[in-house]
Amino acid sequence: MKKTILILSFISLPLTAIATDKSEKMIDTTIDAVVKKFGPSFCDKTIKGLRVTANRIQNCYQQTPKDSNDYEQCILGDEVLTSHHSTNARHLRSNGATKAS
Repeated sequence: MKKTILILSFISLPLTAIATDKSEKMIDTTIDAVVKKFGPSFCDKTIKGLRVTANRIQNCYQQTPKDSNDYEQCILGDEVLTSHHSTNARHLRSNGATKAS
C-alpha cells in the first residue's frame, strides 16, 4: 500500500507542475487584460470612478459567456473592487466610523 501511494505521488507530481506553469501564464495575461479594462476608472480614486468600474464589471459578467476564458477577467475585476471596498470599510471602522443604517 505504501509503495502504491509513493508511486502515485511520483506520477502526479509532474502533472501538477505542468498545470501550475500553464495557469501562471494565463494569470499574467488575465491580469494585464483586467488592468487595461478596469484600471483607468478604478485608479480615478473617486466615487464616480468606482461606480464606473462597478458598471464595467457588471457589463463584463452580462456580456461574457461563462465558459469563456475572458470570464476570469470579470471575476478578477470583481475581486479587486470587493477587496478595495473591504479594505476601506476596515480602515473606517478602525478610525471610529460606524456603519450607515
